[in-house]
Amino acid sequence: MAGRKYNALKEILCSLRQVTVAFSGGVDSSFLLWTAHEVLGQDKVSAIFADSIVQPPGEGRRAVETAEFIGINLNIIKFDILALAKFRANGAERCYFCKRHIFSSFLEILKPDTILLDGTNLDDSHQNRPGARACRELGVRSPLLEAEMTKKEIRRLSRERGLATWNRPSASCLATRIVSGRPIIAEELTRVAKAEDFLHKMGLQGCRLRLRGTTATIELAAGDIDRLLKDNCWRQAADFCYSLGFKKVLLDLCEREGILS
Repeated sequence: MAGRKYNALKEILCSLRQVTVAFSGGVDSSFLLWTAHEVLGQDKVSAIFADSIVQPPGEGRRAVETAEFIGINLNIIKFDILALAKFRANGAERCYFCKRHIFSSFLEILKPDTILLDGTNLDDSHQNRPGARACRELGVRSPLLEAEMTKKEIRRLSRERGLATWNRPSASCLATRIVSGRPIIAEELTRVAKAEDFLHKMGLQGCRLRLRGTTATIELAAGDIDRLLKDNCWRQAADFCYSLGFKKVLLDLCEREGILS
């Protein structure tokens, strides 16, 4: 099944003369960039990365390293996304306004006849993703979705091709950590980023730190609650969060799905 879908993906890419991948360095966009490079060659493929305060720590560095491994130079564009009032308000359409702003900016600098691609997959289409509407409106193509490829299939094919991203946890926008309707401010994004970076260094990959006022709630990937509770690691995590100014630190006992689930 995955082989048939992979062939369909290559056929889709073959029909495009020049492409630029909106690149995050995650599982999906890395696999898409690798396949585009394989099918179209280096001269017809480029990649572009949106650098902003809502990116988790180290995301840009990892994206550069992955693009270099694939053989593509990465164009990094800096965005002051908090200058966008409709994003900062953190309403239900926050992702739509963000993606439309960023992808519109990408399209303005692309060479003529270049098609912008994103890494949306089949699983994503089953979720509520306002940003997907922005892609449709702007004519951004989603070849992984068009080929009906799932995240699990993309991970397996990535592993077979030697991509180190095959088991990389999702690294969603830090704005998702702030409860809807609460205005997004730089100070809170920075605190969330520092806390999650600390947890990652403890080996708790795939975690999230949800913020509601001065209360932080830690969500862990499947199997990691035992790791946090071992050897007083929970105390280290809580103390670090308190040092950032949080007044209460909670642990969500409903674990997130495992990386490879």
